[in-house]
Amino acid sequence: MANAKQTKNIVHKNITDKIFFDLKERLEKKEWLPNDRLPSENELAQYFGASRMSVRMALHKLVALGMLEAKDGGGYFVLDFKFYNIVNHVSGMMLHNIDYDDFNQFRGLIETESLKILSGKNIRPKDLKTLILCCEKMAVAGKAKDKKTFAEADYEFHRQICKMSGNSMFVYSYDLIGSIFLEYLEQHYTVEKYPENQKIDLHDEDYYKKAVDFHAEIVNSIKSDNIEEAVKIVKKLTHML
Repeated sequence: MANAKQTKNIVHKNITDKIFFDLKERLEKKEWLPNDRLPSENELAQYFGASRMSVRMALHKLVALGMLEAKDGGGYFVLDFKFYNIVNHVSGMMLHNIDYDDFNQFRGLIETESLKILSGKNIRPKDLKTLILCCEKMAVAGKAKDKKTFAEADYEFHRQICKMSGNSMFVYSYDLIGSIFLEYLEQHYTVEKYPENQKIDLHDEDYYKKAVDFHAEIVNSIKSDNIEEAVKIVKKLTHML
């Protein structure tokens, strides 16, 4: 990382954004060439003064863009990247410094439209079971205050709803925003982030339990074909974050 040029001044909302845009700019300037191996996560974390998780999330975004390849046990390698690959690969979503309100609105649109498609459909028991298992994983992780596992189960829950809709584009979109989704939830599953207008005195355990209860209500609403209620609950969930 020595003698590397500094990234132009961009206002970032978190350290992952800063790392992502810094590395992306360097890749575009060919500071690393195709097949070059990037510094390790530990080296990048030390350089940016960040955690390995923040570095990993930034690297995952670059993998999703088609700029890097992750090899098991071998680190991250530069691909023969062309700018137009971004448009073909991710429709440009990660090119911009998206704020969390933008992200929340985007995922809300996908989830509510997926739910609407389920109206009147014969829901397979195994699909409902998958949703229930996600709720159970969230409940266990919530009690342990394990944000990472909680976020992963939350992501799988909403991805499953997209999958149940039968719309491949919804599933594809959710796959693309997976790393952003997990980073977002890990940062926002805190009592402090709960909207002040809720006027509720919550402790950590209550906060996680409330989120799990909302997800269980979504399952029950889908089971009873009360999709309108399920959509309302999704909107409540996005307001929690």
